[in-house]
Amino acid sequence: MKRLTQFFIWSVLFLLLGSRSSQATINYVDVPDQTISAGQFVNFDLDNDSSNDIAFTIGFSGTGNYGSFFKPTLFPGTATLSTKSLSFSTTIVEQLAAGEIIDATGVYTSGNSFSCVTCIKFHSEWPSSATDVYVGFKFSWLSAPGVEYYGWVRLDVNMVGISVNTVTVKDFGWNDVAGSGIVAGDIGNVLVSNINVYGQGNATTISTLGGSLQMFADILPTNATNPAVNWSVDNGAIASINSSGLLTAQTNGTVTVIATSADASGVSGTEVITITNQFVAVSGITVQGQGGVSNVTSGSNLQMEATVTPGTATNPTVSWTVSSLTGTASIDPSTGILTGTLPGTVEVTATATDGSLVFGSTIITVDAVLVTSISVQGQGGQTNVSAGSTLQMEATVLPANATDPSVTWSVVNQTGSATVDPNTGILTAGSPGTVQVVATANDGSGITGSTIITIDAVLVTSISVQGQGGQTNVSAGSTLQMEATVLPANATDPSVT
Repeated sequence: MKRLTQFFIWSVLFLLLGSRSSQATINYVDVPDQTISAGQFVNFDLDNDSSNDIAFTIGFSGTGNYGSFFKPTLFPGTATLSTKSLSFSTTIVEQLAAGEIIDATGVYTSGNSFSCVTCIKFHSEWPSSATDVYVGFKFSWLSAPGVEYYGWVRLDVNMVGISVNTVTVKDFGWNDVAGSGIVAGDIGNVLVSNINVYGQGNATTISTLGGSLQMFADILPTNATNPAVNWSVDNGAIASINSSGLLTAQTNGTVTVIATSADASGVSGTEVITITNQFVAVSGITVQGQGGVSNVTSGSNLQMEATVTPGTATNPTVSWTVSSLTGTASIDPSTGILTGTLPGTVEVTATATDGSLVFGSTIITVDAVLVTSISVQGQGGQTNVSAGSTLQMEATVLPANATDPSVTWSVVNQTGSATVDPNTGILTAGSPGTVQVVATANDGSGITGSTIITIDAVLVTSISVQGQGGQTNVSAGSTLQMEATVLPANATDPSVT
């Protein structure tokens, strides 16, 4: 064999780069395709110890070039493996298809770089070029020569006539359980290492009402055993996503879309999507009187206030209603101005007008307008009444809009006497002198008003005198009873002298 004029060395970190799950036994690496031609070779370091463990070469032969798979001997490093190829015959490497078994039942022969001890060459096993075919091999660590491991390598073999023109090494796999076979092409469980999430057309927004955006996930490595992902979002109130990655807007805001690997790697990728122009329904309403006031005086107004959540609600307007409990009131349905009428309590309700049917309410107390003052006088301003006569008393109540302006009448005798009807205020004079007439508010305010009324005596206006029985004569030494008729008949003192 001629002295090699070219060589390429490529150390493959088989043990470090091989992907496996907790139950996998397959070490696999998808190497960049490495093509060699006559006189070239490529080396592989299976255990990353800076020692070349396996070599491929295309050697020269008088009957055509051949491909050989062997333990390197001419290059730096001390080989730690004893490597043998699965043989079809004594000198021919067996060509395998994906799925064929490589195990202890096969015949394995060591190759070398100087002659076709066992090689790939023109033969019934290698009649022409072949793409994506497999070669089996077994090896043992020199430190444990009796412990054997089985593996495969995937190749493209280009034949020109009866010569091997080029060999392209594509990838490897081997079973790290001693003595266990391997299926050609078995890559074990290659876990996902990275996920890149993006929206269709690299979109990062949804701006149409109820719009959707198809999300995608690019998986690395591309040969991951299970490239499926599970889709989720960090806030389902903002947007929802289905199992196919279709994101549908719910309300305005930002949402993080998450694609999580379905394998055991736990790897995930994210993308933030902004949602705009969505209908935001009212979710809550808090009602109170302006400034937190919870009372309104009968006949007065109170501006009601409604706080709508969320603050971004598309239509935050409300409609106002009021319900009577122990009191009554009216309210403007648009402005929320409440007018108290009868004292007691009412329930004020604000209902969203956006169709959400959300409402809020509060209890408002309608307070009575209490009497603050009472002025008392006799009808027409009279301050005197004749004994035995009556006088209508009058009470002027302030404020004029007092809820209950009624009063109860009473009289306090001073130097005179009188009685008064407690309801009508009609004063009946008794004995001459003065009395105090009192009006007391019936609304519980405790307000009173009073005035002094003088009861005048009824004076004699005329006296008619005659002898008893109308006699006008009496005999000397006799007596005659005189009679006096006093007018008016109700004179306070009808006596005469």
